[in-house]
Amino acid sequence: VQSKIIPFSEQNLDMNISAAWSAGNYIKPRIANDLFVSGSSYNLPISVTNYGNAAGTLETVQLSISDSRIQSYDNSVINLSGLAVDNTLTVSKNIVFTSTATNGTISGNLITTNSEGCTYNLPISFQYSPNGCFAIPPSWTTIDIGATGLVGSSCYQTGVYTVNGAGTGLTTSSDKAHMMKLITATNVTDIKAQVLTVQNTGTGARAGITISETSTSGSKRVTLLVNPSNGKIEFQKRSSTNGTISTLSVTATAPRWLRILKSTGGNYIGYYSSNGTTWTQVGKQKVTLVTNVTAGLIVTSGSNSVLHTATFNNLAVTTPGGVINKTIATPKDELITDELDSKDFKIFPNPSNGIIDISLPFTDQKQSLRLFDINGKMLMQEAGVKNRRQLNLTHLPNGIYYLQLTEGVKASYRKFIISK
Repeated sequence: VQSKIIPFSEQNLDMNISAAWSAGNYIKPRIANDLFVSGSSYNLPISVTNYGNAAGTLETVQLSISDSRIQSYDNSVINLSGLAVDNTLTVSKNIVFTSTATNGTISGNLITTNSEGCTYNLPISFQYSPNGCFAIPPSWTTIDIGATGLVGSSCYQTGVYTVNGAGTGLTTSSDKAHMMKLITATNVTDIKAQVLTVQNTGTGARAGITISETSTSGSKRVTLLVNPSNGKIEFQKRSSTNGTISTLSVTATAPRWLRILKSTGGNYIGYYSSNGTTWTQVGKQKVTLVTNVTAGLIVTSGSNSVLHTATFNNLAVTTPGGVINKTIATPKDELITDELDSKDFKIFPNPSNGIIDISLPFTDQKQSLRLFDINGKMLMQEAGVKNRRQLNLTHLPNGIYYLQLTEGVKASYRKFIISK
């Protein structure tokens, strides 16, 4: 069909370009994905792989960066003479940042020159923060609820999520706290997080998770909190706007994982755990909330003049599209859950060059596949699949992706990597 010629050609363009390069002197330089850099200087590892010259490559690679936040960097040539096919050379290039360098993305190029003198640029980028406090991902935002007295903050720092909050109130009819929440209201059926550390700044200090009708002060909500002054876990509810709060509490020692699960009839069940696997019920609270709610982390110091710092890991919010998951491994949002017991759902090879084979479990249920990128954007949907399927995803850029298998109302996810 004539109308499909161009789409099919575009779909295979990257694969054909790679094949053409591999037939000659093809090398590929790169830096690590999702790289987060802090401090006054950094040794940037650059890895170069020879994919196509059996005699040993004569190409060279050079780092090029133009950014006012960089004081100096090592742009000396990386000489690849004699690098055998399928071998990789890794060289570190020192980068020195200015004393006034600010947070944000720093971009540059890896300039490759071949033996004929032709050059091509490979764009690179990494996230920089002078103090190691990086911005939270774009699916999330922060807000100070009520008159907190001090401005709160949320960031990704030293492998965890650090939330600072002030304000006197999670025990009054109107809230005064800092919240890190999903940027878009949605139907939340489950939220959980591991509370790593909480300061003992006063009897009013609290840190935990919440599902609220809105992010305004006095909103109807359910909230599961750690009280650092007495070690208790408190499961709170406000069932009417600007109404009073009722609390169920238990005593639990660290480590403390918190979970709120939506049940039937407007009920929410609060749980805690010491390992994130085995859960103990705190109690049940009944609050009638709207379908699209706001959810996330909430912190208060119990004071308008003092900030309370809490750190979290493994924040996971379940929505109809899957689970938005934030873990210690990556500051990006990940969409992944596994409600379906599907050990026969497999993807191979993994990592791949973009062509993947999918093994599906045998079942009488209707099956469908959906493909998501790391930010939760759906890229593909296909119904009526069964047994086995091959996908050509070579048109997609390198990165992490998720494939969702659904059977009826249950779903299972598999993470895979495209690395060309």
